[in-house]
Amino acid sequence: EYVCFQNVEFTGGSTLIRFYDCHHVWLDRCHLHHAGAEGITANTRDTQHLFITNNHFHDFKNPNATGEAMYLGANQGKAKMSYSVIANNHVHDCGGQQGDGIEIKQGSYNNWVVGNHVHDTQYPCILAYGTGGKGINLIERNVCYRSNDNTMQVQGEAIVRNNLLMAASGAGFASTDHQGKS
Repeated sequence: EYVCFQNVEFTGGSTLIRFYDCHHVWLDRCHLHHAGAEGITANTRDTQHLFITNNHFHDFKNPNATGEAMYLGANQGKAKMSYSVIANNHVHDCGGQQGDGIEIKQGSYNNWVVGNHVHDTQYPCILAYGTGGKGINLIERNVCYRSNDNTMQVQGEAIVRNNLLMAASGAGFASTDHQGKS
């Protein structure tokens, strides 16, 4: 808790950073690239007050891994991220088996995703599941393009406004259920 990483380069290995049982962690102006799996995961325990700002994420392309830059929360809401800020990051060249740029999993709530520049992804540039009724996520002022899927996909329980979305393969914006109805 109460840790800040600034101006650090993370590269190589499997997942570059794994956030476990933590809160009030700030990752700012770091360079995260060329991992064997993901850039950041926060999917084993509930996390809160993560601040992921002004970072450069790229080249998560291992065909045997999921390839997300940010994997925040866990499937079926088993771990949730809340009260966090994902802002002003440059995310690109995500591939592998999935390759989402920023993925906020089911049950994660009261998060602010703002001002990110996300492009060249296998799956959506930004993908947000529902919150399970716990609050809303705010997704605004992001620039997203060149996804091989829907450019942005949001299940619900979110305010999505003032984003620039340019579709390459799927829809620019899609809203559909993922894991549960909310």
